[in-house]
Amino acid sequence: MLGEGAPAHHARMLDALIPDLVRAGANRNANIYLLSSPQDEHYSLQVEPFLGLFQGYENFNYLHSESPTITGHATVTRRNVPALVGLLNLLADGYAPRLGFVRHAPEDFDADRSAVDAYLAATSKVQSPDHFPPPVVGTPRPGTEVAATDLRFTGTAPGAVRVSMWKNGKFVASPQVAPDGTWHWEPPKPWARGKHSVKIFAVDPAGFHSGRVEVAFTVRAGGTAARAPEHPGHQAHRIPEQPGHPAHQVPGQPLQAPEVHTPEPYAQVAGSVVRFTGLAAGRPRSASVRAVSCWAPARSRRTGSGPGTRAGRGRRACTRWK
Repeated sequence: MLGEGAPAHHARMLDALIPDLVRAGANRNANIYLLSSPQDEHYSLQVEPFLGLFQGYENFNYLHSESPTITGHATVTRRNVPALVGLLNLLADGYAPRLGFVRHAPEDFDADRSAVDAYLAATSKVQSPDHFPPPVVGTPRPGTEVAATDLRFTGTAPGAVRVSMWKNGKFVASPQVAPDGTWHWEPPKPWARGKHSVKIFAVDPAGFHSGRVEVAFTVRAGGTAARAPEHPGHQAHRIPEQPGHPAHQVPGQPLQAPEVHTPEPYAQVAGSVVRFTGLAAGRPRSASVRAVSCWAPARSRRTGSGPGTRAGRGRRACTRWK
């Protein structure tokens, strides 16, 4: 306590401080709690010879710990942290336990724990994989890259009513499980680019949980469908076509998204009349439209000025094609 090089008489004065106070009978009503162990190398010289001095104290308590996990002075407190924390909580609440001389017997690490383990397994919130298997995640696959606009979680969880999804210790979603055991969920907005890790577990009708599965994947920018540019000034992505052969819809594939030429994204339109023009590829069966055609609403409606305003209701947009 005094550090290296301290005079010997200083150490003797410090060692005598508590014994002298006890011999003088100071504060006999004090609540005193002492913890030690025979495995402590200081026990025989600095603890055991002085235990008799506390006999005159009304509430003196000694905890004698014989745990085989104690290997020296530094591990006495470490092994008894739970008991000390419980004692401190009681004292903070106004209780002064009277324990007397208490012996903590050595633990038997080879004892039969089968009955205890069986009880804990039967009452545990998280069930074993044999009784309730964890969900299976179909998409996204671990280690894959997913476009921000295409992120979709799918999988199976037989016997579950829902799955619970967590990311970085925070709740994400809890999609329901269909009667056939399948489930799916799509984020309401694109996730940030970079690496992500999602933990998922299933919940049965009684509220018990399955084990966790973790899916790590990377989100990249972009998506499968053509989209409007994200920043002003970027040119719209045009659907490629060969000379003399306009772009057309391939059977069995979805229509390409239309391009918007005007107004440009985030642009402020002068005046109160907004005109939309663009390019649409594909030939819907429900309308007689050329494969590639420019389009514009037949009539625009006056709208309020300012960013974020758009043409109001008039004739349907795309009713006139050229």
